[in-house]
Amino acid sequence: MGAETEGVMRARKRGCTSNIIHRFLRWLNYTVILASIITIICMLALRLVPTAWGWGFLSFSFLSITSAIVGLIATSSRGTCHSVNMFLLITSTCVQCSVFLLLITRPSAVLDKFKSNRSDYDGRILLKVDAALLLWIFCVQVVVLAMSCIMHYCEPVDYYEDLEGNPRATRRGSRRLSRVQEESIADAQAEAAKTAASEASRLHKEMKEKYSQKKEEAYDNVEI
Repeated sequence: MGAETEGVMRARKRGCTSNIIHRFLRWLNYTVILASIITIICMLALRLVPTAWGWGFLSFSFLSITSAIVGLIATSSRGTCHSVNMFLLITSTCVQCSVFLLLITRPSAVLDKFKSNRSDYDGRILLKVDAALLLWIFCVQVVVLAMSCIMHYCEPVDYYEDLEGNPRATRRGSRRLSRVQEESIADAQAEAAKTAASEASRLHKEMKEKYSQKKEEAYDNVEI
């Protein structure tokens, strides 16, 4: 009984940890969506009607938003869309890193490609803000990528999934419960065998003492 209770408590702790990690991943994906929307606003602030380069930068931001939305779906559904999520995360992180390096190394060339009507000072300020946001998105997506891989390949058992009727969780819970029951039965059998052996030893000792006592009385009667 103690082993079964301990197993349930461990499952509850793992389930609580799993829920916290999934909520943290959802929060990170929300921040990526928000930062990507701000980068879109910065691009449109440079030029309301984007050039070809502007549309390219906007498409990179939309890629980050798509990656975060797929990440939210994968986090909520616990395991589905994992391959698509990984592909979009890797693609988005590579793109964000490349665009960030381009913005900090060639700001003048980027401004020329955008053909912005704003002053050179305002354009550089917007590019710096955009670069900072891209760096933030890159770092967050790297963390999301690592945690998503950990959650997918080392997924903690969620105790509360059993209550939701998740088939995989139910199978895992059934296996865990049967294993705990088998351990409890084995412990009970070992305890019963130990008790039986102790009882047999006690009876043997009592019989031996009675036999010795009767044997001594028989010798006494013979001598008399």
